[in-house]
Amino acid sequence: HTSRVLLLYMFLLPAALIGTGVALVPAILTACFASYVLVGIDEIGNEIEYPFNLLPMFSMSKGIQTEVSKQVDMNYNMAKMRLP
Repeated sequence: HTSRVLLLYMFLLPAALIGTGVALVPAILTACFASYVLVGIDEIGNEIEYPFNLLPMFSMSKGIQTEVSKQVDMNYNMAKMRLP
């Protein structure tokens, strides 16, 4: 819900500034700056919440899983050959 409230705030901020007597151009510039800052904070929160979409962890973990699987199969086959 935070993103929806942020979106509503960003759309209503210029109207609220103009309603308080701020001129049109400063109201638009203030709203753009506030939107830039707030959307940046929201995006940082998204990156912290879902870090693995941005980091190359999936391919790295897939490679490690493949290598571990190969080692387990090799150990299993070696133990199987030792049994009479």
